[in-house]
Amino acid sequence: MINLLGWLLWQVLLNRWRKANKNFLPNSMYPESVPPFPLHESPIRVGVFDLGGVFIHVEMDKVFASLAKKFSLSEEAMRESVLDPVLLDLYQRGKISSKAFYRQIRDKLGHSFSFMSFYRAWVNIFTPNTEMIAFLHTIRPHFKLILLSNTNVLHIQFLERHYSFLQLFDHRIYSCDTGFLKPEPPMYQMAIEKANASPKECLFVDDTMANVEGAQRFGMQGFHFTDNTSFFQFWKERVDYSRLK
Repeated sequence: MINLLGWLLWQVLLNRWRKANKNFLPNSMYPESVPPFPLHESPIRVGVFDLGGVFIHVEMDKVFASLAKKFSLSEEAMRESVLDPVLLDLYQRGKISSKAFYRQIRDKLGHSFSFMSFYRAWVNIFTPNTEMIAFLHTIRPHFKLILLSNTNVLHIQFLERHYSFLQLFDHRIYSCDTGFLKPEPPMYQMAIEKANASPKECLFVDDTMANVEGAQRFGMQGFHFTDNTSFFQFWKERVDYSRLK
């Protein structure tokens, strides 16, 4: 009887919370059992991180400048061709090959250039965020680490080859391998499954606010990354290593 009353009380509280937060879960694919208590009360046991904009600085303007100079085109024309939202979406989902992506850009520009010349421009955009990479090394013994990135095959092949810190992650989930993009729910579901932890024990860090909000709708804790200093301050205030023992 006591257990039944407790269950009924929980359902009443949960329904009240859902009504009060009906705009919090706009997508029916998100779970219905988001806990009605402050997430900051839960310890962080898993770090789920974005890659570009967090551990790697990405300067896409270098692609536009390089190809624009090569073909005497404006950088704006180059940007429109390379960042065609439909084409880029397909490529980041792994729905088209790297060669097909290159050919469509080449044809749009109306210029003949080799795949290798495109490749060199496409990957010459990365600079490591050395402070964040050093931070990753320090937390590796204490937390499960998962990488969750919207990316494409050429970028990941290059980064995996040149940046050994990626091996620090227990799991690396790339959109081009999954067919999904953040902030779509399956990306977060895959991360939680790999974490083998409760969503509220997972901290998601991304430089795009919409992706952070997607993780929070899934019950994860979230931090919108803008710079190293604010993140390190958040981490210092938020993480209690003694609770991990």
